[in-house]
Amino acid sequence: MENPKSVQKSIHNSYPTIVFECRSVLGSELHYQAMIYHILRTKGNIPLMQIGMNVKTTIENCQTDLFKSKILMKNKKIQFGNLEIIPDISIYEKSIDSDWRRRNYRNTLKKTLYSLEIKASERHNNNRLTYK
Repeated sequence: MENPKSVQKSIHNSYPTIVFECRSVLGSELHYQAMIYHILRTKGNIPLMQIGMNVKTTIENCQTDLFKSKILMKNKKIQFGNLEIIPDISIYEKSIDSDWRRRNYRNTLKKTLYSLEIKASERHNNNRLTYK
């Protein structure tokens, strides 16, 4: 993957498979996350060296009101100027060189091409989903 546009194309090409497979099972949000990760790797052709799951990313010296408000929601003992986010799936530039460890957080943020959050609900129309 070279840029956000190439990642978008990969997601677009994978989307029908993602929808079909996720609708075929009742699972947890984490299960769907793993399914989407796998489909993006196989059908979307995102290289293993560029895709991570639940990678903690630090945004330093937050300036926006939104990010500052997120920091204030944390325990006072850990309210520094940084915000830690953990996207469900992230796709990185090739130059990340397969290193998205926590201690490499500056490079991890800088080299992120795209991040995804997976949201799933076990309810529809206020009823728990079940097989019929």
